[in-house]
Amino acid sequence: DIVGIGHSAFSLVGDVLQEFVDTGEVSLDVQDLEVTVGKAGKGGKTLLDGVSFPVGEKCLLGVVGPSGAGKSTLLNALTGLRPADTGTVLYDGRDLYRDFAELRQRIGLVPQDDILHSQLTVRKALGYAAELRFPQDTARAERQARVSEVIHELGLEERVDQPIHSLSGGQRKRV
Repeated sequence: DIVGIGHSAFSLVGDVLQEFVDTGEVSLDVQDLEVTVGKAGKGGKTLLDGVSFPVGEKCLLGVVGPSGAGKSTLLNALTGLRPADTGTVLYDGRDLYRDFAELRQRIGLVPQDDILHSQLTVRKALGYAAELRFPQDTARAERQARVSEVIHELGLEERVDQPIHSLSGGQRKRV
């Protein structure tokens, strides 16, 4: 077992407490992760459903899929940022969710989100961006037309009046 004290970790070897040197060579064992948003059976949506897989030491994990497929949800669950509703993530055999306070210093994640005003709708955010980027003498109607074109090009017509925070990670990236 490894014991964390502050930013240091120690392991008990026989009767001696020794400093634990983190080599970075860790394994993950993901077991039956499930994440649901909203109320199950009442318009709720299952984002992860029984996801299980191992990641061995010195292995690379690639997560690919279309916008809204659950990639960000999975990474949030794997890093403990937003634990799964059910299931476990074993980090070198240790339960990540149970031991998160101790293990979190060993986990890094580069977020995909750009700085956006997440309370704004897609239309408002793109409208403000157009105001800032177009020449000052650009007519309002011309800016609005271009914003509509961009919304279409991004495939976000159905989400145009939703706040940015309600979009999937990939959809937010497009905005």
